[in-house]
Amino acid sequence: MPSSTVATMVTPGRPRARIRTRDAQRLLRLTPETVWSAEHTMVAAAATVNRIQALRQAGHPHRRIADYLNLSDHELGPLAAGEQNWCTLMVKLRAQAACEAHNLWWSEADDHDE
Repeated sequence: MPSSTVATMVTPGRPRARIRTRDAQRLLRLTPETVWSAEHTMVAAAATVNRIQALRQAGHPHRRIADYLNLSDHELGPLAAGEQNWCTLMVKLRAQAACEAHNLWWSEADDHDE
């Protein structure tokens, strides 16, 4: 689902009147179990570290990046420094969405690092 669709749906204000059928079907497939799984499944952090660096280079401050990833400043520090080899799938997906939303490095395939 495009990040712009997600951003429109979660941003306060006037909600989007329509979304693509494909996006609606994806949302309907989300379950508490899939969200829980993404929050507890560990994946290689290399792509996430690269995305954090891209956000930093684009001028996003540490606190904003932590907010994007739903991490505390303390949790983001070691990850951003490349000191952690693993992160949750949810953090990886949030980093990808943040980069996509800001038209930054995000589309490079990174399946090889999991």
